[in-house]
Amino acid sequence: ALAAALLTGTVLLWRRHELAAGLLLGLLAFKPQYALPLLDLAVLRVQRSIYLGSAMTLSALALSSGLAFGFGRWLEFFRVVGQTNPTVPFMVNWMGLAWRVSPGNPMIEQLAIPVYLSVIALFLGGVWKFRNHSSVESQLSLAVALTLVASPNTHPYDLLVLTPALFYVGGRRGGAMAGLLFFLATWLLLPGARRWALSLLLLLFAALCAARLWREVDDEGEATNVGA
Repeated sequence: ALAAALLTGTVLLWRRHELAAGLLLGLLAFKPQYALPLLDLAVLRVQRSIYLGSAMTLSALALSSGLAFGFGRWLEFFRVVGQTNPTVPFMVNWMGLAWRVSPGNPMIEQLAIPVYLSVIALFLGGVWKFRNHSSVESQLSLAVALTLVASPNTHPYDLLVLTPALFYVGGRRGGAMAGLLFFLATWLLLPGARRWALSLLLLLFAALCAARLWREVDDEGEATNVGA
């Protein structure tokens, strides 16, 4: 819930209060897999107040936590990242789906970070190409959805992070029921025996966000052609 609140606040403040958005984004550093794509997007869009604000918050948190608990904790963090994750079978992203297809396959965890970084790189490449033909809201929504799909650690409670993307899709033509339908589907699929299907639901929603962004690109192209 805290990660979802910080991410939603960052998105809400993105246009009008860039520095405040950056400060909230810096607080999201305790879930770096969610903060990194948004930070990269701010750099790509040259929104200096956002990435400078996040750097300020992150620096303050790193210094205060280091003084309180010792800077050796940072080394411990990087050591733990490389350990085996026993929760992979319960994940609701590509890793959970892959585990269902090939239980116990060590390649799933070995590919976790490379897949995450590759998906984010592909997203940023696409945004760079269409940055002037799509809204920042559609770009942020797709970033959030893809992050949950590709994250090295996505569980049912992490789906709360989709809040701003669900509001964006729900506010578009034909998407009024998106939030309610997603909630009902999640509720039905949450029991353990069916939980793996949440991975498919998440993939479907990410595809919907991508389609919304592509529609904006098409609409922009049609408007340009008509104007010409």
